[in-house]
Amino acid sequence: MTGVPILIALLAGVAGTLALLGVAQVASSPGRRVRQRLQGTAPAPVFEIPDYNLLRDRRASTLGPLDALLRRREWTDQTRIVLDRAGIPLRVGEYVLFRAGAGLAGGVFGFLVSQVIGVSGIAWVVVPLGMVAASYLPEVYVALRIRKRSEEIEAQLVQLCDVMSAMVMSGFGYLQALHTTSERILPPLSVEVRRMLDEITLGADVDQALVDLNTRLNSPDFDIVATAIAIQRSTGGNLGEILAGVASTIRGRQSLKSEVRTLTSQQRMSAMLVAGLPFVLATVLMYLLPEPFARLVTQPGGRLMLAMAVVLDFFAFIVIRRVSKVDF
Repeated sequence: MTGVPILIALLAGVAGTLALLGVAQVASSPGRRVRQRLQGTAPAPVFEIPDYNLLRDRRASTLGPLDALLRRREWTDQTRIVLDRAGIPLRVGEYVLFRAGAGLAGGVFGFLVSQVIGVSGIAWVVVPLGMVAASYLPEVYVALRIRKRSEEIEAQLVQLCDVMSAMVMSGFGYLQALHTTSERILPPLSVEVRRMLDEITLGADVDQALVDLNTRLNSPDFDIVATAIAIQRSTGGNLGEILAGVASTIRGRQSLKSEVRTLTSQQRMSAMLVAGLPFVLATVLMYLLPEPFARLVTQPGGRLMLAMAVVLDFFAFIVIRRVSKVDF
């Protein structure tokens, strides 16, 4: 046991170093200093919009070896798109460092749990499992951010179509209507629309900028909007009437989603009850039968059974939630 504190201190020091490197990369970003200087000369928008500078440093990391390792890889490009969808202004290298730091912290936590359980040799199983599980926590957080941001964007699409339709029918051009609409709606959709307009201003093709925006949003509802605009640009037609029809279609889809969510609320509640009921029963038994129940905590075999029960309960919760989820 003499090497246990040294191992814990070593792992904690490495995790802290990786975390500090990630924070230092965010704080020392050259794009941040440029944005701060430009804020003093740019006119104030109607709403406070986060800045996505198209001319920012596109390297995967400010650390040379890490940038060379991640550069021109398909996984790096996919991760950059995922971070854009989540609205997280991080480089891929910073994201990798955060995941590595979380994995090391999970390994330390798993080692401490193995010492508490007291079963010989279990550290060789718990520590790797803790590292793998903790390294996926940033990915889970990014997925939750993407889901929340997508819901906010889909809720704003009807307003986008209605405003653009009214402006086009009033005589505004396509790009002028987009620019004015981006000033009338709130983030996060306004951020993405302005980013597309900036790309067009810098010389990008309009259709390609629309495709890139559709890729970043990854929304079935916006895919309808993008398809309608692309068809109108290639074949012609009344864009105002098209957008009004698209807005009606999106309203119907969102109404159907709300109805399905209401119908599956019982299954989602069942998943929460299945996950929470064992913990409630364990608390009750701890007070009613303290001596028999204490064996699950004091004896190594009981601790192992308790840990397995928690893992199985978690997987049951995931399975029930997945079964009750309806994809559109």
